[in-house]
Amino acid sequence: MNLFFQIWGGVFYLLNKIFFSISERKGNEERKRKWKIAAWSVYLIGLPGWLYILTSSKAWIVASVELCGAPSMIVGLAAAIKGNEQNFPVVLLCCNDRLCFWHCSQHL
Repeated sequence: MNLFFQIWGGVFYLLNKIFFSISERKGNEERKRKWKIAAWSVYLIGLPGWLYILTSSKAWIVASVELCGAPSMIVGLAAAIKGNEQNFPVVLLCCNDRLCFWHCSQHL
């Protein structure tokens, strides 16, 4: 069962890196935006696999760090979907101990 979660988390993490690499290459902005949306999405899909592996091996601190990255990934996905990443209205994004707090303006 652990092998399943390793493959799940690993494949989606690798796809995330490949998709971000493609999105940074030359091309039109719409193509880059689609690849960024795909990259953020596949990482979030693979995150539960990593969290299971880390918590089952009692790596609580590493698991909490990975989990606290999820809100920023969601904000990155929302910014890519919106299409205006430069002026995205993020007010606060911070991770304090094991709790994640984030706030976006109401203009989403």
